[in-house]
Amino acid sequence: MTFCSLERVQLLKSAVITAVASLYLNVFVLVVQSFVKVSALNALAPTQSEPPFAITQAVVLAIFILIALIAVVKFRPGTTVRV
Repeated sequence: MTFCSLERVQLLKSAVITAVASLYLNVFVLVVQSFVKVSALNALAPTQSEPPFAITQAVVLAIFILIALIAVVKFRPGTTVRV
């Protein structure tokens, strides 16, 4: 593996991590909006500082960390689509 291809692999892995982080932020906002708009969730955490809200956000974060780790480990640079 040459330096250029190693550099390219690192760049592509960082793109994978960035994509997962971007999706996490969208889901984070979805959870916040759900706790604000859905009355059943709003009853559990009306100010978003209660434990149900924090637990939900922690679980979502843990899931996305797991997704990011799996994506980076299973990433194969030879299978990328060239446009």
